[in-house]
Amino acid sequence: MNDVPAPWPEVMTDLGLEFGYRSLMLPFAIVRHLVSIGVPAPFVAQLTGAGDLARARIALGDHGMFDWDGDTIALLLAVRDQGAVIDVCAVRSSEPEEWHLLNGEGWLLGDEWLHAAQIGTVSRLRLFGNPFEWLRGAGAGICLLDWSREAIGALRSLGDGVTLTCDDDGAAERLRQILTWGGLPVVAAHKGQIAA
Repeated sequence: MNDVPAPWPEVMTDLGLEFGYRSLMLPFAIVRHLVSIGVPAPFVAQLTGAGDLARARIALGDHGMFDWDGDTIALLLAVRDQGAVIDVCAVRSSEPEEWHLLNGEGWLLGDEWLHAAQIGTVSRLRLFGNPFEWLRGAGAGICLLDWSREAIGALRSLGDGVTLTCDDDGAAERLRQILTWGGLPVVAAHKGQIAA
């Protein structure tokens, strides 16, 4: 019961069109760099084919936000919700634990995995600690970009039919503490591969 969820059909938005244009200008050196740091080449191909990967100069702002046209070079990931690009996540491999959002609408990478867990087609859901871990894991799970009420509520609503897995015991314990509430999903450390 851990089938790989099908991606949502693509829904075009103004942000999606703008991001798609930016993704066309992705230098191949970025693709080589991603593969060299452990991102599986087929996943890079999937993201570039979908127009979900770009690079740009951005201006870092306050409270984890960014704007276009600054001095900081960043890798950009499309943040989708049911197939529509709703936000953009900017990351830098030099600071993998920091990321910035364009408009603050997106809170999750891997929404198709969360949906699969919600409808019961996935019983184990891997939670990645940052966008680069999510990339290295070929997007086979979720990465929370914003620990908002919506995010915590979505994880809590999974109930005990879904086991959330983290990369280590410490992360699993922190997640347990955050989610302590009736209907808590099971949280475990990630030990090896989750069957796809």
